[in-house]
Amino acid sequence: MEELRNSASVACLPAPWTWDWLCAGRRSQFEALRASEPRTRRIAILLLAIAAMSAFDLLFTLTYLQGVGMVELNPVARKVMEHGSPTLLTAWKVGIVGGACLVIFLGRRARVTEIGTWFACLALMALTIHWLRYIDAASDLTPYLEGARELSGGKWLAMTSD
Repeated sequence: MEELRNSASVACLPAPWTWDWLCAGRRSQFEALRASEPRTRRIAILLLAIAAMSAFDLLFTLTYLQGVGMVELNPVARKVMEHGSPTLLTAWKVGIVGGACLVIFLGRRARVTEIGTWFACLALMALTIHWLRYIDAASDLTPYLEGARELSGGKWLAMTSD
């Protein structure tokens, strides 16, 4: 047993739960980012921006759904929200955005992938600007929200915490 501990083959193995151990087999992916072609770096930065803006979208959505409520224009997200579960909405959003980012990252070497990623990032920037304007105007709109709830034709959504 002592001979095994001192052998060179065991000494070369990374210790469990270290960065090297976690990255074993994925080293090429991480090295591709570190010393990669410019397109890979641009896509990685865009994906980080997309993930951050998506997180803010989820935060704002949950804040308003659990507060005064809101109308959701995305029909798929609306169906998820109708279940009334913040946990389900969060899992759905993380799954959709995470899956999309994974697909984009795997196809990062194609020019069309970069173009599509730029469009996705610009769309999320527009959504973030919309949220910031909405938040700014929300205090002025508070007295009218009860009327908006009635005029929404049953499309007004609100939820409570799980």
